[in-house]
Amino acid sequence: MHIHSDPDIARVTQLLLENDLPAEDLQDNHALQLFACGPGIDAVIGIEAYPGVGLLRSLAVRPSRRKRGIARALVEHVEAYAATRRIGELYLLTTTAEVLFLRLGYQPVA
Repeated sequence: MHIHSDPDIARVTQLLLENDLPAEDLQDNHALQLFACGPGIDAVIGIEAYPGVGLLRSLAVRPSRRKRGIARALVEHVEAYAATRRIGELYLLTTTAEVLFLRLGYQPVA
């Protein structure tokens, strides 16, 4: 699987909206780095990077591509990206992927 940065924003926006995820701040968010896979954007993930801290966001995988390890690969890619930027803590908000992130070692915080 090839993961690339700077995917087509229109396709990312479409995928996020199809998955009931926010997309209104994609173009004007200078802290946001997006990564995607697939020629037609089969999956996407983003990270808002701040000094020492990152916010994982916008993880979406097309329904026809789920259950293949793509989400896990994207999260691992973003974790490696964060490490190269000296981001020591990653946070996320989720209403639909809690089980996935618990399996990946993330813990709920108050």
